[in-house]
Amino acid sequence: MLTDTECRTALCTEGKSRVRLTDGGGLYLEVTPNRSKRWFWKYLFQGKEKRLAIGAYPEVSLRAARSARDEARKQQRGGTDPVQQRRLDKLTRSISSDDTFEGVAREFHGVKSAGWSEHYAKRWLERLQKDVFPWLGSLPLDQITAPLLLQTLRRVEARGVRELAHSLLEACGQTLRYGVATGRCQRNPAADLRGALRPVLTKHMAAVLEPDQVGDLMRAIHGYAGQEHRPSRPFGFDPSRQQPPLRRRPARYACHVPPRRVGGAGLLVPSILSRRSCGQGLRVRRTLAACGRL
Repeated sequence: MLTDTECRTALCTEGKSRVRLTDGGGLYLEVTPNRSKRWFWKYLFQGKEKRLAIGAYPEVSLRAARSARDEARKQQRGGTDPVQQRRLDKLTRSISSDDTFEGVAREFHGVKSAGWSEHYAKRWLERLQKDVFPWLGSLPLDQITAPLLLQTLRRVEARGVRELAHSLLEACGQTLRYGVATGRCQRNPAADLRGALRPVLTKHMAAVLEPDQVGDLMRAIHGYAGQEHRPSRPFGFDPSRQQPPLRRRPARYACHVPPRRVGGAGLLVPSILSRRSCGQGLRVRRTLAACGRL
Protein backbone atom coordinates (compact mmCIF):
# COMPACT_ATOMS: atom_id res chain seq x y z
CA MET A 1 0.00 0.00 0.00
CA LEU A 2 1.31 3.41 -0.95
CA THR A 3 1.44 6.43 1.29
CA ASP A 4 1.03 10.05 0.32
CA THR A 5 4.72 10.71 1.13
CA GLU A 6 5.85 7.95 -1.23
CA CYS A 7 3.68 9.33 -3.98
CA ARG A 8 5.04 12.86 -3.44
CA THR A 9 8.74 11.82 -3.44
CA ALA A 10 8.56 9.16 -6.16
CA LEU A 11 11.09 9.50 -9.00
CA CYS A 12 11.74 7.56 -12.16
CA THR A 13 14.89 5.42 -12.07
CA GLU A 14 17.58 6.60 -14.46
CA GLY A 15 17.62 4.63 -17.69
CA LYS A 16 13.98 3.54 -17.51
CA SER A 17 11.10 4.95 -19.52
CA ARG A 18 8.67 4.64 -16.62
CA VAL A 19 8.28 3.34 -13.07
CA ARG A 20 5.07 1.89 -11.64
CA LEU A 21 4.33 2.11 -7.93
CA THR A 22 1.61 -0.40 -7.00
CA ASP A 23 -0.97 0.47 -4.40
CA GLY A 24 -3.26 -2.59 -4.48
CA GLY A 25 -6.32 -3.91 -6.28
CA GLY A 26 -4.78 -3.07 -9.66
CA LEU A 27 -4.20 0.62 -8.82
CA TYR A 28 -0.73 2.00 -9.52
CA LEU A 29 1.07 5.30 -9.95
CA GLU A 30 3.11 5.65 -13.12
CA VAL A 31 6.15 7.99 -12.95
CA THR A 32 8.05 9.12 -16.06
CA PRO A 33 11.51 10.78 -16.38
CA ASN A 34 9.92 14.22 -16.84
CA ARG A 35 8.38 13.76 -13.33
CA SER A 36 4.88 13.27 -14.66
CA LYS A 37 2.78 11.13 -12.32
CA ARG A 38 -0.50 9.54 -13.35
CA TRP A 39 -2.92 7.09 -11.76
CA PHE A 40 -4.05 3.96 -13.63
CA TRP A 41 -6.21 0.99 -12.73
CA LYS A 42 -5.47 -2.34 -14.39
CA TYR A 43 -8.31 -4.85 -14.68
CA LEU A 44 -9.62 -7.79 -16.71
CA PHE A 45 -12.81 -7.61 -18.75
CA GLN A 46 -14.03 -10.58 -20.81
CA GLY A 47 -10.60 -12.19 -20.52
CA LYS A 48 -8.69 -9.15 -21.81
CA GLU A 49 -6.39 -6.93 -19.76
CA LYS A 50 -7.31 -3.25 -19.85
CA ARG A 51 -6.39 -0.15 -17.94
CA LEU A 52 -8.36 2.91 -16.93
CA ALA A 53 -6.74 6.35 -16.61
CA ILE A 54 -7.87 7.98 -13.35
CA GLY A 55 -5.95 11.25 -13.36
CA ALA A 56 -2.67 13.00 -12.59
CA TYR A 57 -1.08 13.30 -9.20
CA PRO A 58 -1.32 15.53 -7.11
CA GLU A 59 -4.54 16.84 -8.72
CA VAL A 60 -6.01 13.44 -7.93
CA SER A 61 -4.90 12.47 -4.45
CA LEU A 62 -4.24 8.95 -3.24
CA ARG A 63 -7.61 8.80 -1.52
CA ALA A 64 -9.47 10.07 -4.58
CA ALA A 65 -7.67 7.55 -6.79
CA ARG A 66 -8.73 4.69 -4.51
CA SER A 67 -12.36 5.90 -4.56
CA ALA A 68 -12.33 6.06 -8.36
CA ARG A 69 -10.88 2.53 -8.49
CA ASP A 70 -13.69 1.23 -6.25
CA GLU A 71 -16.38 2.86 -8.42
CA ALA A 72 -14.86 1.39 -11.58
CA ARG A 73 -14.67 -2.02 -9.93
CA LYS A 74 -18.41 -1.88 -9.22
CA GLN A 75 -19.07 -1.23 -12.90
CA GLN A 76 -16.83 -4.14 -13.85
CA ARG A 77 -18.65 -6.52 -11.51
CA GLY A 78 -21.96 -5.33 -12.92
CA GLY A 79 -20.93 -6.38 -16.44
CA THR A 80 -20.03 -2.89 -17.71
CA ASP A 81 -16.66 -2.03 -19.17
CA PRO A 82 -15.45 1.10 -17.29
CA VAL A 83 -13.53 2.36 -20.33
CA GLN A 84 -16.54 2.07 -22.62
CA GLN A 85 -18.77 3.67 -20.00
CA ARG A 86 -16.41 6.63 -19.75
CA ARG A 87 -16.52 7.09 -23.52
CA LEU A 88 -20.30 7.01 -23.44
CA ASP A 89 -20.42 9.58 -20.64
CA LYS A 90 -18.05 11.81 -22.55
CA LEU A 91 -20.23 11.60 -25.66
CA THR A 92 -23.32 12.44 -23.60
CA ARG A 93 -21.62 15.48 -22.08
CA SER A 94 -20.48 16.65 -25.49
CA ILE A 95 -24.10 17.06 -26.55
CA SER A 96 -25.14 20.60 -25.75
CA SER A 97 -27.71 21.02 -23.04
CA ASP A 98 -29.24 23.81 -25.16
CA ASP A 99 -30.61 21.31 -27.69
CA THR A 100 -34.24 22.36 -27.50
CA PHE A 101 -37.34 20.71 -28.89
CA GLU A 102 -37.50 23.22 -31.73
CA GLY A 103 -33.84 22.71 -32.63
CA VAL A 104 -34.17 18.93 -32.70
CA ALA A 105 -37.44 19.13 -34.65
CA ARG A 106 -35.85 21.32 -37.31
CA GLU A 107 -32.86 18.98 -37.48
CA PHE A 108 -35.17 15.99 -37.93
CA HIS A 109 -37.10 17.89 -40.60
CA GLY A 110 -33.88 18.59 -42.47
CA VAL A 111 -32.93 14.91 -42.38
CA LYS A 112 -36.30 13.50 -43.47
CA SER A 113 -37.67 16.19 -45.80
CA ALA A 114 -35.61 14.88 -48.71
CA GLY A 115 -37.78 11.77 -48.77
CA TRP A 116 -41.08 13.65 -48.30
CA SER A 117 -43.15 15.52 -50.81
CA GLU A 118 -42.69 19.28 -50.84
CA HIS A 119 -46.26 19.87 -49.67
CA TYR A 120 -46.05 17.42 -46.75
CA ALA A 121 -42.65 18.71 -45.59
CA LYS A 122 -43.93 22.30 -45.57
CA ARG A 123 -47.13 21.41 -43.76
CA TRP A 124 -45.28 19.25 -41.17
CA LEU A 125 -43.10 22.17 -40.07
CA GLU A 126 -45.82 24.82 -40.26
CA ARG A 127 -48.06 22.88 -37.88
CA LEU A 128 -45.32 22.65 -35.26
CA GLN A 129 -44.46 26.33 -35.66
CA LYS A 130 -48.05 27.35 -34.99
CA ASP A 131 -49.21 24.97 -32.24
CA VAL A 132 -46.14 23.41 -30.53
CA PHE A 133 -43.06 25.64 -30.72
CA PRO A 134 -44.65 28.57 -28.81
CA TRP A 135 -45.05 26.33 -25.72
CA LEU A 136 -42.43 23.56 -26.03
CA GLY A 137 -39.92 24.93 -28.53
CA SER A 138 -37.54 26.49 -25.97
CA LEU A 139 -37.47 23.49 -23.60
CA PRO A 140 -34.62 20.96 -23.61
CA LEU A 141 -35.78 17.65 -24.98
CA ASP A 142 -35.14 15.75 -21.74
CA GLN A 143 -37.43 18.12 -19.81
CA ILE A 144 -40.53 17.42 -21.90
CA THR A 145 -42.89 15.10 -20.04
CA ALA A 146 -46.11 13.38 -21.08
CA PRO A 147 -48.39 15.73 -19.05
CA LEU A 148 -46.69 18.79 -20.55
CA LEU A 149 -47.10 17.45 -24.07
CA LEU A 150 -50.73 16.54 -23.40
CA GLN A 151 -51.47 20.04 -22.13
CA THR A 152 -50.11 21.49 -25.37
CA LEU A 153 -52.24 19.18 -27.50
CA ARG A 154 -55.35 19.96 -25.41
CA ARG A 155 -55.14 23.55 -26.65
CA VAL A 156 -55.48 22.26 -30.20
CA GLU A 157 -58.38 20.00 -29.25
CA ALA A 158 -60.19 22.95 -27.69
CA ARG A 159 -60.42 24.55 -31.15
CA GLY A 160 -62.34 21.52 -32.40
CA VAL A 161 -59.62 20.21 -34.73
CA ARG A 162 -59.13 16.73 -33.31
CA GLU A 163 -57.47 15.34 -36.41
CA LEU A 164 -54.80 18.07 -36.21
CA ALA A 165 -54.13 17.15 -32.57
CA HIS A 166 -53.46 13.55 -33.58
CA SER A 167 -51.19 14.69 -36.41
CA LEU A 168 -49.21 16.90 -34.01
CA LEU A 169 -48.85 14.00 -31.58
CA GLU A 170 -47.36 11.91 -34.37
CA ALA A 171 -44.94 14.70 -35.34
CA CYS A 172 -43.86 15.19 -31.72
CA GLY A 173 -43.34 11.45 -31.37
CA GLN A 174 -41.10 11.44 -34.44
CA THR A 175 -39.04 14.29 -33.00
CA LEU A 176 -38.68 12.65 -29.59
CA ARG A 177 -37.73 9.29 -31.09
CA TYR A 178 -35.03 11.08 -33.08
CA GLY A 179 -33.90 12.72 -29.84
CA VAL A 180 -33.57 9.31 -28.18
CA ALA A 181 -31.56 8.01 -31.14
CA THR A 182 -29.17 10.99 -31.03
CA GLY A 183 -28.77 11.00 -27.24
CA ARG A 184 -30.76 14.17 -26.51
CA CYS A 185 -33.21 12.36 -24.20
CA GLN A 186 -33.65 8.97 -22.60
CA ARG A 187 -37.20 8.11 -23.63
CA ASN A 188 -40.13 9.20 -25.76
CA PRO A 189 -43.01 10.53 -23.61
CA ALA A 190 -45.31 10.77 -26.64
CA ALA A 191 -45.75 7.00 -26.50
CA ASP A 192 -47.48 7.40 -23.11
CA LEU A 193 -50.25 9.50 -24.69
CA ARG A 194 -51.71 6.66 -26.72
CA GLY A 195 -55.47 6.85 -26.19
CA ALA A 196 -55.29 10.11 -24.21
CA LEU A 197 -56.63 12.31 -27.02
CA ARG A 198 -60.25 12.44 -28.07
CA PRO A 199 -60.99 10.19 -31.06
CA VAL A 200 -61.52 11.66 -34.50
CA LEU A 201 -65.23 11.63 -35.42
CA THR A 202 -65.83 9.92 -38.75
CA LYS A 203 -69.19 10.13 -40.56
CA HIS A 204 -69.93 7.02 -42.60
CA MET A 205 -72.20 6.83 -45.65
CA ALA A 206 -75.66 5.29 -45.36
CA ALA A 207 -75.80 1.54 -45.88
CA VAL A 208 -78.31 -1.30 -45.72
CA LEU A 209 -77.63 -3.11 -42.46
CA GLU A 210 -80.80 -5.19 -42.06
CA PRO A 211 -81.35 -8.27 -44.28
CA ASP A 212 -85.08 -7.45 -44.65
CA GLN A 213 -84.19 -4.17 -46.38
CA VAL A 214 -82.14 -5.78 -49.15
CA GLY A 215 -85.27 -6.76 -51.10
CA ASP A 216 -86.57 -3.19 -51.09
CA LEU A 217 -83.21 -1.95 -52.34
CA MET A 218 -83.12 -4.47 -55.21
CA ARG A 219 -86.71 -3.63 -56.27
CA ALA A 220 -85.86 0.07 -56.25
CA ILE A 221 -82.83 -0.53 -58.45
CA HIS A 222 -84.86 -2.69 -60.85
CA GLY A 223 -87.60 -0.10 -61.14
CA TYR A 224 -85.26 2.84 -61.74
CA ALA A 225 -86.05 4.31 -65.18
CA GLY A 226 -83.29 6.85 -65.26
CA GLN A 227 -83.33 10.64 -65.30
CA GLU A 228 -85.18 12.84 -67.77
CA HIS A 229 -83.18 13.20 -70.97
CA ARG A 230 -81.89 16.66 -71.66
CA PRO A 231 -80.26 17.32 -75.05
CA SER A 232 -76.71 18.52 -74.75
CA ARG A 233 -76.91 20.44 -78.05
CA PRO A 234 -79.23 23.35 -78.91
CA PHE A 235 -82.25 22.63 -81.05
CA GLY A 236 -81.76 23.11 -84.78
CA PHE A 237 -78.16 21.88 -84.78
CA ASP A 238 -77.38 19.90 -87.92
CA PRO A 239 -74.04 18.09 -87.74
CA SER A 240 -73.96 17.62 -91.52
CA ARG A 241 -73.84 21.38 -92.04
CA GLN A 242 -71.47 22.41 -89.23
CA GLN A 243 -67.71 22.40 -88.88
CA PRO A 244 -66.78 19.61 -86.39
CA PRO A 245 -63.90 19.93 -83.90
CA LEU A 246 -60.43 19.10 -85.14
CA ARG A 247 -60.33 15.87 -83.13
CA ARG A 248 -63.43 14.68 -85.01
CA ARG A 249 -62.49 15.93 -88.49
CA PRO A 250 -60.76 12.71 -89.63
CA ALA A 251 -64.19 11.02 -89.51
CA ARG A 252 -65.98 10.83 -92.84
CA TYR A 253 -69.59 11.97 -93.09
CA ALA A 254 -72.10 12.76 -95.84
CA CYS A 255 -72.79 16.37 -96.75
CA HIS A 256 -75.32 18.08 -98.95
CA VAL A 257 -73.42 18.56 -102.23
CA PRO A 258 -75.16 19.61 -105.42
CA PRO A 259 -75.22 16.83 -108.05
CA ARG A 260 -72.85 17.18 -110.98
CA ARG A 261 -73.11 16.17 -114.62
CA VAL A 262 -70.93 13.29 -115.76
CA GLY A 263 -69.65 12.92 -119.28
CA GLY A 264 -71.82 13.65 -122.26
CA ALA A 265 -74.71 11.59 -121.06
CA GLY A 266 -75.81 14.37 -118.84
CA LEU A 267 -76.37 12.07 -115.88
CA LEU A 268 -76.79 13.63 -112.44
CA VAL A 269 -74.69 11.71 -109.97
CA PRO A 270 -74.73 12.33 -106.19
CA SER A 271 -71.40 13.06 -104.52
CA ILE A 272 -69.96 12.39 -101.08
CA LEU A 273 -67.81 15.01 -99.37
CA SER A 274 -64.84 13.80 -97.35
CA ARG A 275 -63.07 16.07 -94.83
CA ARG A 276 -59.72 15.39 -93.16
CA SER A 277 -57.85 17.32 -90.47
CA CYS A 278 -54.39 17.04 -91.98
CA GLY A 279 -54.75 20.12 -94.16
CA GLN A 280 -55.68 18.43 -97.43
CA GLY A 281 -58.78 20.57 -97.82
CA LEU A 282 -61.90 19.24 -99.56
CA ARG A 283 -61.99 16.43 -102.05
CA VAL A 284 -65.04 15.37 -104.05
CA ARG A 285 -65.22 11.66 -104.71
CA ARG A 286 -67.65 10.69 -107.43
CA THR A 287 -69.41 7.39 -107.19
CA LEU A 288 -70.57 5.96 -110.48
CA ALA A 289 -71.44 2.54 -109.18
CA ALA A 290 -75.06 3.58 -108.75
CA CYS A 291 -75.26 4.45 -112.48
CA GLY A 292 -73.61 1.30 -113.72
CA ARG A 293 -71.53 3.35 -116.22
CA LEU A 294 -67.86 4.44 -116.26
